[in-house]
Amino acid sequence: MIFGCFFSISGISGFAYLIFRFPFH
Repeated sequence: MIFGCFFSISGISGFAYLIFRFPFH
């Protein structure tokens, strides 16, 4: 349960980081 939550947060953070780093046009 905790692992799933952490994985989900990590995935969202990574996705947001990519968007901030390479904003889609």
